[in-house]
Amino acid sequence: MMIRKPFGRCSIVTMGVMMGLLGGSYARADISPPGCTGDQSGLDIIKSANQINNGDTVTYTVSFHNSAASTACDVTDATITFTCPGADGLASGTVFTLAGGASTTPAVSCPGGSAADCYSGSRDCVVTVNSGVTNAAANAHEAGTLHDSANNDPNTTDKNVSVAVNTPTPTPTNTPTPTPTDTPTPTPTNTPTPTPTNTPVPTNTPTNTPTNTPTNTPTNTPTNTPTATPTATPTATPTATPTPSGEICRTAGYWATHPNVTRAVLGSVTTDGVNSCMVVCGEKIDSAGQSSIGSADSATEGLCVPVRGTSTKQLARQLIAAALNCAVTNGNPTCSGTSIAATFSACDAACTAGETTATVQGNQVDCISAIDGFNSGLISQCEDTNTTLGFCFNGSTNTGVVCSSNHTPNNGCPSGQTCKSPAANPGPCQAASANNCTVVPCLNASGNFCGSSSGGSEGNCTTGLKCDNPETCTQTSC
Repeated sequence: MMIRKPFGRCSIVTMGVMMGLLGGSYARADISPPGCTGDQSGLDIIKSANQINNGDTVTYTVSFHNSAASTACDVTDATITFTCPGADGLASGTVFTLAGGASTTPAVSCPGGSAADCYSGSRDCVVTVNSGVTNAAANAHEAGTLHDSANNDPNTTDKNVSVAVNTPTPTPTNTPTPTPTDTPTPTPTNTPTPTPTNTPVPTNTPTNTPTNTPTNTPTNTPTNTPTATPTATPTATPTATPTPSGEICRTAGYWATHPNVTRAVLGSVTTDGVNSCMVVCGEKIDSAGQSSIGSADSATEGLCVPVRGTSTKQLARQLIAAALNCAVTNGNPTCSGTSIAATFSACDAACTAGETTATVQGNQVDCISAIDGFNSGLISQCEDTNTTLGFCFNGSTNTGVVCSSNHTPNNGCPSGQTCKSPAANPGPCQAASANNCTVVPCLNASGNFCGSSSGGSEGNCTTGLKCDNPETCTQTSC
């Protein structure tokens, strides 16, 4: 169940109201804004599931915000960190500095008088705990400066959330103890020692032996046998393609918990002459958000599936996120003209066929990992640390106009407005995670089809196309 506010490699957002823009670290001592009286900032941490199996991946979303109240004072120079669950069930795992400190993202400035998120991002953690541990905690921490007096005050916040972990107890196997067999010890028999008999030694008469004349044997000349040259086995890493400038990417977790951004980007594309529609994994995708829950054509239903396994549901999740990223990058949800054009095309065809691997430029590729690598910014550095995606904000008012850092000037926003991500909205994703509807048939890596009988499948959806053959945006029935 995806839950609120993203943080991490795919949704750090700058906020430029009054004095900050996730700006560089600086120190000042004042009461700001004038008349403010205290700290009304907030740190949120949301998890994508409440209960998991040991070894599952959980998406955590961290966000930091202030208040629109006139009494809220500014917070500046805030460093935000996140700690994954450790094997002991405590927040003792991998520590990520999300903003400030050692992070490439500057410290966060969060002005009072605005309730919009000053920072938001998502991070995935593989939660693996020791035997007997049934709960796993993660932690978010913020430390900044509160401008509430002439001397300022430290501003610190800690938040923990936990997931219940199913850790099956192994059943011990009883190994029977063999019953020893009595083996009798043999009684030795006395054998008399024979008396030796003297045998005379005969005198040897030498015999003349003729000398053999050696016969010349020709030496065989070896025939040179050519050494076979081994055939190179292709690696699983596709050949790098030069990266076009201006690529934008966010993780599947970001798109899942920002349905307004998902819907707006989806509304900007045209496929088969149909507006607000794209085809991914052979499935028509034309809606997102709360109103799309239960539809086999919903991006939200496709994005909000359990983050584990190698099923086509996982691949469809990554492909939908990639298609949205490519739509923001150059308006093309097929990813043509981007750094993953060949990989996306091959993996999309594989997903349509119920497979999760594909051949790209002669190499076998694990499609789930390859597409996730793009969405996470591992291929072209297109993640939120280096790029901006969201809506144009006029002060604290969201204008609903999509903007991103590959648009100029001012990220595509009118002068005086700021491009930033809206606050996460996990509600629709939670609803999608709670049902058994998703956008693809229930195919796994072995090709098994479970239809609507069990597990998440488009056969369980109440609306939308549920066709056996690949769908198109022009279709209204199978």
